[in-house]
Amino acid sequence: MKEQSLASKKREEKRKNPKTLEFKRQINSFLEGKNPEIIYAIKRDLACMTSMPFYKDRPERIKLTLSNKELIVEFMKAFIKHNDKEFIIKLVRSLNKNQAQTIRKVAPKIGKKSEIWEHVIPAKFIVEELIVMIEKEDISELEQLLKIYELAGQRGITKEQDLLLSDYRSSMPENWNWREENVNPIIRHEIVGITYE
Repeated sequence: MKEQSLASKKREEKRKNPKTLEFKRQINSFLEGKNPEIIYAIKRDLACMTSMPFYKDRPERIKLTLSNKELIVEFMKAFIKHNDKEFIIKLVRSLNKNQAQTIRKVAPKIGKKSEIWEHVIPAKFIVEELIVMIEKEDISELEQLLKIYELAGQRGITKEQDLLLSDYRSSMPENWNWREENVNPIIRHEIVGITYE
């Protein structure tokens, strides 16, 4: 049997520590009575890394009828109704740690693969906007935000092009506002000179 790496052992310890176990309990409590697709998607998203609460407790696979975008809308409807905002914000941030998670999959892969698939609008930026909506308990602009994120997508870029983005690692250019009518979803790449074929 292959020996576990030190990093993997640390992630496993994190998963088994009291804080993570309490977080898992809170998630299970929050998910009680929810749509089976939402339960499955959230648990699956929190099972893709060793340190995650559902890693060794993956949900049984079910066929999803909702798209990734529709799942996020359903997540958000449930999130804004929950009274423990601190827990919900922690949950949203946990749902954005890995490429395999629903939030990141809302942005489709567009064009040819290069060395790196890069989210043209960083997922972290989207998550922070979702948190603002949760705090305000208002998701009236959610569809618009997800539409822009989807339009921008993920693009194949080279490692050299990725270095050009260092000033905008997890952010968008100042004064960029996704709410504007003719907003440019790929401005972050254009500003640093990244173009696509």
